[in-house]
Amino acid sequence: MVNEMPARKQSAEARAAKGDPHAFTVVLEDLRTRFEVFGEALQGLREHMDARFAQVDARFEQVDHELGLVKVVLLDHGRKLTEHGRELGSIRQELGDVRQELGDVREEHGRELGSIRQELGDVRQDLADVREEHGRELGSIRRELGGVREEHGRELGSIRRELGGVREELSAVRGSVERLETKLDEKADRAEVVQIVEDVLSKRLQVEA
Repeated sequence: MVNEMPARKQSAEARAAKGDPHAFTVVLEDLRTRFEVFGEALQGLREHMDARFAQVDARFEQVDHELGLVKVVLLDHGRKLTEHGRELGSIRQELGDVRQELGDVREEHGRELGSIRQELGDVRQDLADVREEHGRELGSIRRELGGVREEHGRELGSIRRELGGVREELSAVRGSVERLETKLDEKADRAEVVQIVEDVLSKRLQVEA
């Protein structure tokens, strides 16, 4: 059956070539049938391609929409990054100013600390000089006090010795007075009384001297 159709077509084409009108009509009908099948296939392909292109267009529209959103987001991020860049620049500038101020403060405080240390060194030197001078003065005062104590010690020793002699003499005078009173009570000889009085007077004169 499959072999019969080509054979018929070939026979019809052969007859048409020989000038057979009926065969020519058959060939035209066959060609028309083929063109119709091809046209239907082409129409189906066109519809399929149109559907595919419609899908592609829809996807491109979606992609364009998403790209638009991405552009908006990127522009927003770019604007924010620009603002952040300006803020970072301002912060860096402020940090630079703070560092400069810190450097100035350190330099100033360094000078002040150097001056204070110099003053402390001078004060320590003055204290050392005062201590040395006061040490010499205290040594001299101590030596003077030692001399005064030694001298006063000698004077006090002499005074104590003199007081001891006075006490002995007073004791002797008291003894003489007591003997005089005893003689007076006993009504002794006048010569003995006079002798006792002279002894008392002589001892008194010795005490006063």
